[in-house]
Amino acid sequence: MNCHTCGGEVCTRIRLRTYANGNKAQWHQCLICGAAAGRGALPKSEWVPNPEPWDEELREFGWRQRAAQYEQAREDERISRRRAYETHLQSEEWRAIRKKVIDRENGLCQGCREARGGQVHHLTYERLGNELLIDLVLLCESCHERAHHEPSGTFRRSA
Repeated sequence: MNCHTCGGEVCTRIRLRTYANGNKAQWHQCLICGAAAGRGALPKSEWVPNPEPWDEELREFGWRQRAAQYEQAREDERISRRRAYETHLQSEEWRAIRKKVIDRENGLCQGCREARGGQVHHLTYERLGNELLIDLVLLCESCHERAHHEPSGTFRRSA
């Protein structure tokens, strides 16, 4: 059996948890991650005499470890997506669709309709590598900067 929280082989101790309202319950605590193991608090008929107190430091340590692992996985995924994006931008397929977007707009920025567009900007990355023309807009440097730094990538008119 594995711990439902950390996935490790379950090695537990029955420990006494004391809640803020003074109520008490006995639980199996995973000795790897500090999480409560099993299906809940033990029924009183299964309580053991003189259990160790619940190890809150171990539980908090486990939470910090899992949070760090989660953040590392998110960072790894972000790096992987970025590499795929950069590889795509070097492809013949990207050059061809980029040219179609520039031709569609006659080289004019879709953000301000005043400057020459030089950046083909993704409105979505859902179809990265298989973009539809409606996924892309042609922008000048100024509008491209705004698209990346304004909320939701939306264009807002200056007051």
